[in-house]
Amino acid sequence: GDSDEHLADALAASMPRRCATAEAGSPLMHASSLDDPDKDEYQIMDCDAPVQAIFFVCVMEKLPAETSCGRDVLEHLQNDLVDEDSAAATWTLAMMDATDEFNSRAASDPTFRFSVDFVTVNWHIAWYLHELTQFDRPLRALEIGAFEGRSAWLWRRLLPAGSKLTTVDLAVQLSFWNNTQPLVDEGFLTVLNGRASSEALFELDPADPFDVVYVDGSYQGPQVLGDAVMADALLRPGGMLIFDDFEWEGVARA
Repeated sequence: GDSDEHLADALAASMPRRCATAEAGSPLMHASSLDDPDKDEYQIMDCDAPVQAIFFVCVMEKLPAETSCGRDVLEHLQNDLVDEDSAAATWTLAMMDATDEFNSRAASDPTFRFSVDFVTVNWHIAWYLHELTQFDRPLRALEIGAFEGRSAWLWRRLLPAGSKLTTVDLAVQLSFWNNTQPLVDEGFLTVLNGRASSEALFELDPADPFDVVYVDGSYQGPQVLGDAVMADALLRPGGMLIFDDFEWEGVARA
């Protein structure tokens, strides 16, 4: 409808490009080549930020179709991307395959008790994390908001061998403990759940910083802002701070 076209136009107009103007780049693909050819086209350029471009192309898709759309566009672009973008695309697609394998395992293995999947749609985290994995050393990650533990398994796939994850959550689901016990047993996961992040984060030592902090806890502005301040204090210089749920007003305002 008209409202969808208006949103698509607004997204295309705000596309973050790495060249000065759209005319300075060369076209890689038309968005309509993946869907209805009668729809308005969005042209992805070689100087677009690839993941943002993919999200703009797939923005009208609904979960879990958004993930399928993301894979389709990334596969379409893969051979045209160069240097770090090409390497990140290859690794991201491999991580998407690994997530599919885990999801199949989780669906058939009775030891897992997941009721919902809010994780697979976050396939793009692999793209951004690819840069950190190039340091060829174990990484330390902090996750604020753990829910059922499916995301802990995502971090297990994304982080290099020997890496460690710490989770903080005031009220995880009961299934979290069952779902993540193998990660605890192997020494990958440390759990600080059962306490508010405003309390638990003060127990962590800024002198032993994290390479990645993922903020996915409260949706209330003051709590999110507090998590952000503490996350910044606990983050290694050059580390990566990631926020989820920007569609919630409290998160966006923080």
